[in-house]
Amino acid sequence: MRTDMAYVEADLVYIKAQQNGIVQRRFVNELNPVEAGQSLLQLDDASTQHYLASLQAEQLQWQQQLAANNNQIAIVEHQLQQLQFDIALAQSEQILADADLHRQQQLLHQGLVQQRDWQHASHRAQQANITRQKLESERQGLTLQKQQWQLQAEIIRQDLAKNQLDQLDTRRQLEQFHLRAPVNGILSTMRFQPGELVNAGDHVATLVPQDGLWIEAYFKESVIASITLGQRAEVIIDAYADQRFSGEVMAYSPLAGAKLSLISPNYTSGNFIRIEQRVPVRIRLDNTALPLLRPGLSARVSLVIKE
Repeated sequence: MRTDMAYVEADLVYIKAQQNGIVQRRFVNELNPVEAGQSLLQLDDASTQHYLASLQAEQLQWQQQLAANNNQIAIVEHQLQQLQFDIALAQSEQILADADLHRQQQLLHQGLVQQRDWQHASHRAQQANITRQKLESERQGLTLQKQQWQLQAEIIRQDLAKNQLDQLDTRRQLEQFHLRAPVNGILSTMRFQPGELVNAGDHVATLVPQDGLWIEAYFKESVIASITLGQRAEVIIDAYADQRFSGEVMAYSPLAGAKLSLISPNYTSGNFIRIEQRVPVRIRLDNTALPLLRPGLSARVSLVIKE
């Protein structure tokens, strides 16, 4: 089975701009090979670069504020540790003072001590209690300060996290000003020159992929029943008539030629001429053929029939 109605086809890659900008530089000319990730076009990104710089300066300020804030928290924590020791000492002194006051009270009732001894013990107990209360009040104040510093630190950390997300998003935007080839292939068209304005969504370039080429062969409907997936095929490209390429059937269309046309035939007119239809069959070529081929080349295909 063979057909002379066959062509090289490919899924063309249409590269579109994702940002607005003036073309600063064009790295590749049309009809040249490119590799995946290779630079094609650079758009003016000065305003976005400036915004990124402002975000970085803001990040430095937040980091400095957070460092100063954490330093204050460390100072307060040290003061609280010292204060905790002082409170424990004051509590011990108050226990001793209260015990001495109680003892002096009993001795006074027994007439074993004078009134001034009891007054001295009472004054000492009162002073111990005042000292303890003052220290505990200071601890409450420092604890409140620590909480406020911690709350401020959390707010700064949230601002820093938002700043970092903004920087990440801005860097992604900057990458979009730099158009790159998504796959290996040949640059077919480049529609913009340096100095021209590109808008987001504009079709900038067309790339013919190095991989993914196939042959679209149109076989008569009378032989379709004999074609199977995986069936080997021999291909002759008119541009390389002295070479032979090989491949295999990868798919065939569920529609015949008449249904693939823009205007379907009208079978109700009464004027009917029977024409044998053709069905598109897709041939996957072996990789060794791909570097030589270009979409649109004419081909002849023969399917190998196993005995």
